[in-house]
Formats: sequence, structure tokens, C-alpha cells
Amino acid sequence: MSEMSQGECPLRTGKAGIDCFLQSANIVTIGAQPAEKKSHPMNWSTADFAFAAALIGTLVLGIWLAIRLNRHPLYRAAFLLTLAGSLLLIWINGAIGVIGSAGNPANLLFGIVLLIGLVGMVASRFRAGGMSATLLIMAVIQTGIGTTAIALNLGDGGALWPWDTFAATAVFTTIWLAASLGFRMSR
Repeated sequence: MSEMSQGECPLRTGKAGIDCFLQSANIVTIGAQPAEKKSHPMNWSTADFAFAAALIGTLVLGIWLAIRLNRHPLYRAAFLLTLAGSLLLIWINGAIGVIGSAGNPANLLFGIVLLIGLVGMVASRFRAGGMSATLLIMAVIQTGIGTTAIALNLGDGGALWPWDTFAATAVFTTIWLAASLGFRMSR
């Protein structure tokens, strides 16, 4: 890494920006390790720490991208909302599952929503119009997966079934629609 003191990580571009990104993810995982050692219920493996670092690193990179891609405040807010919704969907799906329990294979369907988002955003070159359309498609797919899961009783056996899937579908669809509107208004 470049010569930068810990805690000094202004918004930078190029190699310095990448160093800041790596430093931020590293600080969080190193800081969490002593807590894990003292807290037996946490019981995290090295893979769990790596996954947490990847999520946090993605968040840091996403914030950096939101600032660099467009100066419009609504664009930035929509980008950050999309990022937060995506990370939250990954986190909830991995921890407890949206459809039934975390081990339910139907939860893998939500990867389609995120894949469509990633492909659509890259294909639109992160332009507001393309991002808005992509998020609208994500909302439709999210609703379709949740509705299908409830109709086919895919999460049967979950403690709060089907209300947990209904609530999660409503929340994530709202996130995608709000972000789509934000991108549309930023054009």
C-alpha cells in the first residue's frame, strides 16, 4: 500500500483511491477479529470475515463511484440507495433467507435481480436513463420472485411464512422503485 497513515483516507483517484478502498476493508475486518475472539456466540470463520470484508469493500467502492460518476445529488442518492438495497439483499439472504430459511434454494433466485442490476448498469454505462430502466426491471423481477414463492408455497416451514417474504418483497421493490425514480429525476 502507499504511504498513508491509518485513518487518513480522503477521496482520491487512481492508486491512492484503491489503497483507501483496501485499507477501509482491512481496518474493519481486523477490528472485528478481537470481538470475535471474546464473543463465542459470533463464531465466525475466516470465510465469514472475508465475506464481510468484501461487502464492506463493495460499499466503500460504491460510495466512491457514486461521488465520481455524477455530480447530481439525486443521482448520488439513487446510486447509494441501489447499493444499500443490493448489499442488504445479499446480507439478509445469507443470514436468514427471504424465502423460508437461509438454506432454502429458492433464495438463490434473488441473485437474478442483482445480476440484472449489474448487467443493466454496466450496459447503460451508468447513465441515469439506463439506470432508471434497470431498476424498474429489478423491481418487476423482485416482485415476480416474491409472488411466485408465495403462490407456490416455496418457503413453507419458515417461522413467519408467508409474511416475511411478503414484507421483504415489498421493502426491496420499494427500494428499487425509489432508486429508479431518483435516477429518472436526475436526468
